[in-house]
Amino acid sequence: MRGDTMIGYCGWLLTSKEIGECWAREQAPLKAVPENLADAAALTLVRADETKVLRRLIRAARQLNPGRRVFFLREYADGVKRARQASVLNVPHGARSQRAAEQTDLEQRRKPDMPIIFIDRLSHIGSYNGVLRIECAEASATGQERPSGTLMIPGNQARQVLQSLLKAAEEIDKKLREQHAQQQPTVGTA
Repeated sequence: MRGDTMIGYCGWLLTSKEIGECWAREQAPLKAVPENLADAAALTLVRADETKVLRRLIRAARQLNPGRRVFFLREYADGVKRARQASVLNVPHGARSQRAAEQTDLEQRRKPDMPIIFIDRLSHIGSYNGVLRIECAEASATGQERPSGTLMIPGNQARQVLQSLLKAAEEIDKKLREQHAQQQPTVGTA
């Protein structure tokens, strides 16, 4: 506030890194999680006409969420989306907080480097203990089929994940058809 005039505001919600990453890639809606489970925050609303005010708002939001990764999407008044970083690890200035150090340690123990799974075909689909399990296969350099990995999707998320995959496949197919149509020579009359 500057006197009685509001000069800026911001808002965020607590979430998980997994949800934040999907939201930042525009692959899933943003959902809140209870504070005791939140390892991230999502900046959902920021309004400031002055850079100085914007910096103060962001600084205050970061001070209230130490050690949490902060996700955000940028949309500008001109409607243009600019490719920019979509998250930052919120570490207090000058030193890592105990919470950030504990979180980093937990991530290193919990999440090894994520493998890339190449899929030539799905070799088996099944469900066990409420988890959809999709065994994937790829072709080797000699053409022999070999397992490439297993996708494991919680049953309560399976519909959303599969619908997202289907939508992405339809969009890719549409783009490929458009490219193919543009490459076709047009037949004209003389």
